[in-house]
Amino acid sequence: MSRGVQSSGFMLRSYDFRVNGVSGIGVVAPVTVLVLVAALSVFLYASKFGIAMRATAEDEFLAASLGVNIQHVHVASWFLSGALAGLAGAIIPLMTGTSVNYSDTLLVNVMAGSVLGGLASINGAIVGGVIVALAKRTLTYTLMTALGTWVGMYEEMIPIVLLFTVLAVEPNGITAIRWREASVHGVKDSLRRLGEALRNLLTG
Repeated sequence: MSRGVQSSGFMLRSYDFRVNGVSGIGVVAPVTVLVLVAALSVFLYASKFGIAMRATAEDEFLAASLGVNIQHVHVASWFLSGALAGLAGAIIPLMTGTSVNYSDTLLVNVMAGSVLGGLASINGAIVGGVIVALAKRTLTYTLMTALGTWVGMYEEMIPIVLLFTVLAVEPNGITAIRWREASVHGVKDSLRRLGEALRNLLTG
C-alpha cells in the first residue's frame, strides 16, 4: 500500500520466521550457500557445458575453435549471474537494512572477498568472504575498544585495505599460495613488495 512517502531503503526482517527463537534466514542462508557451492562445483568441473564455460573464460577464441558455442555460454553466464544476484537480493533484506546505495558497499565487500579467496575458485570466494566479514567485525571492535567509538565510522574501509593488501602481495588470492613451499623469505619478500606499493601510492 502506498503512503505517499519517499523511502530510501527497506528491511524485510519482520517477514522472517523463527524456530525456537532462532531466525529462519540464519539457518536457511548458510545451507543455501553450501548447496549452491556444491552444485556450481559439480556443474563447472563435471559437466560438459560447465567445462565449456571455464574454457571460454580462459580463452574465448580457442574455445570457439574447439566447437564451443560462445553465444550459448554468454547467455548461460548472464543467466547464472542474474539468478544468483536475485537470490542475494531476496536474502539480504531479511538480514539487514538496505538502501539505494547499498550495492556500492556490498560491491566492495564482495570484491575484497573474491580477490582474497581467489577469482578462479568458488570455494576460495566463500573463504575470502568469511575472512572479510570476520575481519570487519573483529578489527572494528578491537580498534573501537583501544581508540574509541569514532573508529566505527571507518569500518567500511577495512575491506578496501584488505583488497589493496591482497592485490599487492598475492593478486591470485590465498588459494594460489603454495603453502608447502611457503618460507620466511617468501613472507619477507611479500612484505617488501607491499611496502613498495604503499610508498608508491603515497608518493604518487
